[in-house]
Amino acid sequence: MSTIPGPEEWPGYVGLRPRWVVEGVLAVSPMPAVNELDKLAVYGTVYSLATPAEYAYGAGIDPRSLQAVVRNFVWTPVGEYNAPTLPELARAVERAAEPRPVLVHCLRGCGRSPMAAAAWLIRHRGSRLSDAVATVTQAAGCGPETWPQRSVLEAYSLAAAAGLLERIRGSDVDDPVPEYSLLLASRLAGPAGRDPLELARQALSDPRSPVAAAASTLAEAIGYTLSRVELAKQGDEYILRIEAWIPRRAHPANIRRPLEPPRGVEERLRAQLSELVEKDLKIELRVRGPRDVPWL
Repeated sequence: MSTIPGPEEWPGYVGLRPRWVVEGVLAVSPMPAVNELDKLAVYGTVYSLATPAEYAYGAGIDPRSLQAVVRNFVWTPVGEYNAPTLPELARAVERAAEPRPVLVHCLRGCGRSPMAAAAWLIRHRGSRLSDAVATVTQAAGCGPETWPQRSVLEAYSLAAAAGLLERIRGSDVDDPVPEYSLLLASRLAGPAGRDPLELARQALSDPRSPVAAAASTLAEAIGYTLSRVELAKQGDEYILRIEAWIPRRAHPANIRRPLEPPRGVEERLRAQLSELVEKDLKIELRVRGPRDVPWL
């Protein structure tokens, strides 16, 4: 998708079209229309990532009305193309465990919904990240669409494998440090010669560790705007590429100006991480504009 559709186009995406990810257990769908609310009664849980504006302009629905139809309505609004925070995702997936079947929806049933459904499979079916994404994508016909969605899923998967989900659920919902710590641990474990699970546990338990310190520096510099973290190698040098976009949950149309990180962030991160990665490490921080959606 190369353009960002406005509210005048939203009604064209609306209509309950459930696709079973796990037959009789978990389904993904676009937003239901106002005359389809009674059809939701067959689901024990509806997990929605749609925003109030999408409900109002897309379907003409007050989302609170879903509480009268569904036994368990889990609602965590996230702007299109964006992702929830890691603690928010962890709490919502836990709340959406039962009763089943579970229906996950956003506006179009792509991007946000497949991301949440993949996290549900990781938590409640023990799926690996790659298997969860493949299963959801095959069933729904689309998967996570942007790097923020992929990044939060990667952090969630590592937290699940490391036995850290309870700690994540107890974190401040707006604190980016846990997610940043997990992503940095995942990328730097190889060059550091460490087990990524062990490195992740250390980062979340010891704020003085190099990964936790770097995550805190990153959080101070860019807030909760991280889109992706990638590691490349050129000769004997490692390059850690960090990309920021817009604040988590926000819709790109609502953000007017790009982020402006303070100077010296790369040098500070390099100094903190040099204790962990003894080889040459270069840090590159890139900021995308609000309309420059970081597609996968």
